[in-house]
Amino acid sequence: MAEKKIARQHVIAKLLTGAVYFDDEGYWQVLLDDKPTLLPYFADMGVRLEVDTEMGMGFLRPMNLAEEEEFALAGYAPLPKIIPPKTLGYLPSVMCALLREALQRHEENSVDTKHLYLDEGQLIELLRPYLSETPDEKALKREVKKVIARVEEISALHRLLNRSDVIYRVEPIIRARIPLSHLQELLTRLKDLGKADAAAEDNGDNGEKEPA
Repeated sequence: MAEKKIARQHVIAKLLTGAVYFDDEGYWQVLLDDKPTLLPYFADMGVRLEVDTEMGMGFLRPMNLAEEEEFALAGYAPLPKIIPPKTLGYLPSVMCALLREALQRHEENSVDTKHLYLDEGQLIELLRPYLSETPDEKALKREVKKVIARVEEISALHRLLNRSDVIYRVEPIIRARIPLSHLQELLTRLKDLGKADAAAEDNGDNGEKEPA
């Protein structure tokens, strides 16, 4: 059976739901080939197509506040959001912030590779300080795997295929999702939220954390 080809429509759909990376077989080449026509196509929707060939990724960026204000001052009604904000919840938000911090350290110190790779054990240890203490290590690992799956859904982590061990690549789109200028503020807010939740548990309140 002949191998199925990737069409422009596939790339558009993938960009609307996440990001396209250099190792997305078929998608990356179509993105590069069709970039001149995809740029105005998405601009007409009020979003910008960003293609970083050095890091090997393409994604959509919504209008920033200044662009929205300029659009409104021209007399236009607000555009519908085709990229709605994603509500991650507390632990996935924590993991994204920690991954952004780890990626920054990697970029500052590593000379071997531009991408950051972490195994499952490293991700578990990264999140462990933010999890409730439990003697049940298997339950803790199941909890972290759920968080990893949620972070994968927003294209911030990518599990490498065809490997005997479980390795994830921290995708550089997380740099765009969490600008470095906002990172420390986000980490502080998440830590404060975690402390508030711990205090609530001490007082017998078992309510869930508000999403970050």
